[in-house]
Amino acid sequence: MLADDEEWYKVSLRFSGEELDLRATTAALGLKPDVTGRVGEHVGGNPRYAEYQTNVWVYRYTEDGGVRFSDQLEELVTRLEGRAAAVRALTDRPGVVAELLLGFSSGNGQGGFTLPASLLSRVAALGIDLSLDLYPPTVRSGADALRAPLTAIVRQRPPASRDGATEMIGALLATVLVMTHTTADTTVQLGTVERDLTGDGVPETLSLTGRGQTVDSLEVTFTITSSGRTVYERKWPMTRAVGFDAGRRLLSAAEHRTRLNELGRSFFAHDKFMSPHRFLTKLRASAPRHIGLIPEVIARDLGPNNVSRARLAWEEMQTAGITVFEFSVGGDAVTTIGWSESDHRFYHLLECC
Repeated sequence: MLADDEEWYKVSLRFSGEELDLRATTAALGLKPDVTGRVGEHVGGNPRYAEYQTNVWVYRYTEDGGVRFSDQLEELVTRLEGRAAAVRALTDRPGVVAELLLGFSSGNGQGGFTLPASLLSRVAALGIDLSLDLYPPTVRSGADALRAPLTAIVRQRPPASRDGATEMIGALLATVLVMTHTTADTTVQLGTVERDLTGDGVPETLSLTGRGQTVDSLEVTFTITSSGRTVYERKWPMTRAVGFDAGRRLLSAAEHRTRLNELGRSFFAHDKFMSPHRFLTKLRASAPRHIGLIPEVIARDLGPNNVSRARLAWEEMQTAGITVFEFSVGGDAVTTIGWSESDHRFYHLLECC
């Protein structure tokens, strides 16, 4: 999680379209892409991921999230201006779109930036769209941000001429974008189950609830209550945007509602509940190096210099007859939690991938 005074900024250049030639794009721009994908291929070559809906080429400007947008864009746009004819030739192809993707987050959930009119004019002259993604404070970096989109892309398509661009950006001279928490007008009960996780013979209630202004932009809350007391809670955003990086797309309204209808069933699937022994067996088969890291993960919940106490807590869990629970807030992120009877709380056992 970001500190209150931390902010990060990420800029990527993306070309997409069925008529996009990936090799020709690389040659024309003189830039080595970080991500490429052809229509029908699985993102990252992994069949678990969605397929590309079109050809995609992505170049990430820098891994330094502390460089502000104006500085990143100034250098990248200058480089692209040296290839302006090539950029225009690419975007002149039917259905090909060029975008500068701006990702932003701050530790206190608020923040802003200004893009000078002169810079916006230069972007517009290249015929490139600007897309903005805002991410919650729980996202640590631009890489993590790809797994937790907060809002749909905000896009301003530039006009065809430099004069038109000047008119368009006049009102954007002092653009400030602020992230705020919205009032929830919609509540959706996504799923509820009862399972004994603490090993005392009394089932806990696990519930999944979405709240937001509309079903298209929800804050999902996962809650565990025991005897009427909340003993665990986790929140994350859910919008119609899915996928990672160049494979990101916007679900249709029907697809999104189908996902919501099926979320509770998959989130609370039977195989997500397991004994500590079965949890370790699963890790040995899929991620053995994480077994030795379990006490360190528990120690993060306890605070610094508590690894010894965390080891004792983990040893207790393995003999206490508890049930551990595995869940995902989206993408490849997997979390497993287990109950400590001595500390009367849940600890994270795995936060991975």
